[in-house]
Amino acid sequence: RAMRAILGSIAALLIFVMMTITVADVFGRYLFNRPIPGAFEVTEISLAIVIFVALPLVTLENGHIIVSLITEQISARAQRIQGFIAAGISTVVLVMIAWRLLRHGIQLTSYGDVTIFLRLPKGPLAFIMAALTLLAAGAAAVLAVRLLTGRADASSGVQL
Repeated sequence: RAMRAILGSIAALLIFVMMTITVADVFGRYLFNRPIPGAFEVTEISLAIVIFVALPLVTLENGHIIVSLITEQISARAQRIQGFIAAGISTVVLVMIAWRLLRHGIQLTSYGDVTIFLRLPKGPLAFIMAALTLLAAGAAAVLAVRLLTGRADASSGVQL
């Protein structure tokens, strides 16, 4: 619950920051001919972090999109097993992505790579993304166990 509250609050705050900067930038640009310097970069970075902050939340809630053409036809137990396998694969894939993001962050840091306008370092952003992806992998592992033990519903995602 604490993780949900913290990550949800961070996501909401970042979305509010993006909205505020965008509105202020549009007003500044069109009313005063003075856009906010670096507004695009701040919005771009905020959006990237929002996506990675939301990933563990959506994963833990089993809120990913589900295409239920075949799964509706199988038993609840088979759906839980299929969900367990999918969550297990997701865990492995997310760990691999986190590892690649960590390596990329190390590379960006070693180069001293920065954003074009605000000159913000890119390495820490990759480290944040790697940590959040690892947290999502943990959420996928928890979901897999919950599905296996019957404490989660395999069809609780957004169905198409």
